[in-house]
Amino acid sequence: MTIDEQSNAGATPLRLPNGLLVVVKRECETCAMVVPVLQRLVASHGVTIYTQDDPAFPPDVPAIHDADLGVSWHLDIDTVPTLIRVVDGSEVERTVGWSKDAWRRVTGVALIISDYNSYMPYRPCISNENNQAIVFVIKIHSCKNLI
Repeated sequence: MTIDEQSNAGATPLRLPNGLLVVVKRECETCAMVVPVLQRLVASHGVTIYTQDDPAFPPDVPAIHDADLGVSWHLDIDTVPTLIRVVDGSEVERTVGWSKDAWRRVTGVALIISDYNSYMPYRPCISNENNQAIVFVIKIHSCKNLI
């Protein structure tokens, strides 16, 4: 479900910052792998980074801790890393995981990613938002068994 669909369904709309937006988490190997790319994007083009699990991740770049996963929910993040391009407050394109060609397409930046091997693993990770839902369902099921 897109942000617009969520808004139409009665959810509070999330105002997205224009430019590039990335959602990551420390415990994701692919997110850790793209840290140098994020550092270079922040330095040269600016990017808004939301981190799901560790407020100190990624290192050496400003990130917003999505502690309650509200932003991830509003953005419908199933997989990290997720890279989103925003124009006039609306999402216009996204890619998940790591693909050199996809990141180049979404960012519009060829030089930043050109030195990264396109054969690096494309192993996106499950978003914490989804993990939390699984944990909640498990807890409910466990409680039913106690009654």
